[in-house]
Amino acid sequence: NGVCELSNSKSACKNTGLGKRLQADLFGKVSCRCALDLGFVDVDGTCYHQYQQGPCKVGQQIIRNGFPGWTCMNTTCGPGRIRWSDGRCYQVEQSGGMCDGRYELYEVTTGEYPMKPVNVKDTEKVEDLFNVKCNSVSVNSVGTFNPCAAVAETTGECLSKRKSPQQEQEDNLKDLFCNQLPDEC
Repeated sequence: NGVCELSNSKSACKNTGLGKRLQADLFGKVSCRCALDLGFVDVDGTCYHQYQQGPCKVGQQIIRNGFPGWTCMNTTCGPGRIRWSDGRCYQVEQSGGMCDGRYELYEVTTGEYPMKPVNVKDTEKVEDLFNVKCNSVSVNSVGTFNPCAAVAETTGECLSKRKSPQQEQEDNLKDLFCNQLPDEC
């Protein structure tokens, strides 16, 4: 369309559907595609969140199965819960509209994304300490990211892992660039 856009731009794809970002394929062809890094699965051009029901039957959830494949997997988690990547069933906290960001584990007690691992006592279940909710904002943090969300208090064993925090979106960089050099935008 003759407009310069940053790779992975959300704004360039705002009218193409939920979960799409501007991305290039192996041959350099740029188009709006499902953002795999945010946990979306492409089903015939429609983006669904992995681990949600998506196009699957009731009692199933969509799971990425290779690239770009997917499959429906039976789940026994019960209403309002989904089987997460660690195999546990977590309560899903819905925030009204559709999630255009990434679903992540949040601490139940604080409602926040855990920046350090939560200690789990022998009498506690990991799935009772976390819920899954949409994160559509970026996390700016200094320090080292620890992929372990929960550790056994007695052994120090990592009981549940998480993805690295969503970094500041490139659309913000475009805004900064355009503010500094408006003739280039």
